[in-house]
Amino acid sequence: MHDLRHIFQLMPPALGTARAIEKPPAVSEKEYVNMQRAGRIFGVSWTVIDRLVKCGFLRLIDYRPHGWKRVCYQSIVDHCDRLRLEYVIADRRSPLSSPMLRHKDEDLLPFPLRDTVSVSEIMPALALSTREAAIAIVREGKFEAYRLHPFAPWRISAPSFVAYLRRCGGGLPYGPGA
Repeated sequence: MHDLRHIFQLMPPALGTARAIEKPPAVSEKEYVNMQRAGRIFGVSWTVIDRLVKCGFLRLIDYRPHGWKRVCYQSIVDHCDRLRLEYVIADRRSPLSSPMLRHKDEDLLPFPLRDTVSVSEIMPALALSTREAAIAIVREGKFEAYRLHPFAPWRISAPSFVAYLRRCGGGLPYGPGA
């Protein structure tokens, strides 16, 4: 008789069995990224990534209390796509040639971090003295902008903002005398 233990070890464990709990199924490396990489994708610290997870925007894989936290890659893609829809920002990514491929990390956000300016950076160009007035203009949708979550700071597309200023004839559309 052949030893059946060898065959048993090759079989995947049945869910809920002691063997399945002892050794969870392996997760494909393409299905997750570590917290640091997720932070680089979003341009934030790991604590903000943790907050996005707690708010339900991102999902973790294998989140044992004392283990390395891994973020489900698809949840990152889904969140970035949700931001595009919510803030009506066109998807400028080129289509992937295969469903097995991924976009570059810097292409996941609605627009690249290097092309991002803050509310305080647009205030002088609009001749505004208060953040509230600048945020009101951002919310009007005059140029592309988004927030990672409802209480996060606004990220404004610099090219979109410059185009907005040009549409206004180079003059100041708001502020004194406008």
